[in-house]
Amino acid sequence: MEYASEAEVKALNTKANVGVALGSVGTGLAAIAGAGGLAGILGIGRNPNPANMPEGDRPVTHYEMGLIQANNQKDNEITLLKSQQYVDRAMAGVQMRFGQQTAWNAVQGANIQALKEQLAGITKTVVPNDSVMPGWGNVAVVPVPPVLPTSGTQSDSSTATSTSNNG
Repeated sequence: MEYASEAEVKALNTKANVGVALGSVGTGLAAIAGAGGLAGILGIGRNPNPANMPEGDRPVTHYEMGLIQANNQKDNEITLLKSQQYVDRAMAGVQMRFGQQTAWNAVQGANIQALKEQLAGITKTVVPNDSVMPGWGNVAVVPVPPVLPTSGTQSDSSTATSTSNNG
């Protein structure tokens, strides 16, 4: 088998290097041409067709941005109105409960005042005998000084006594 000489090997390597270089240059030029030239790669003067773009990558015009902002503003107003309605309903419930509490407080205040007036009319406190000294039997309660009857008949002071049976 014959081997190539050193000169032949250098010639073959040179041809291969030139081929690789020309192939790389051709691929690069094809990529530049497909991207809209050098300006397309750098993004200069690019006007893409929105119909061919994915939904999330489509550019938005000033008009569309204005519509979006107006829609957001209306959504915010609706949310604000709903929250105000909620607060109004809650406050109406609180006011109703406050009115009921005020009426209840007035009734209870009147009841307490009536009890105070009744207690003020009590001048003597009566304690049952069996609460003080249980089991002592009959006790006679006699007012001191004896009270005379106010009616026209005279009676003796013994009628003013009362007895209780402590059994």
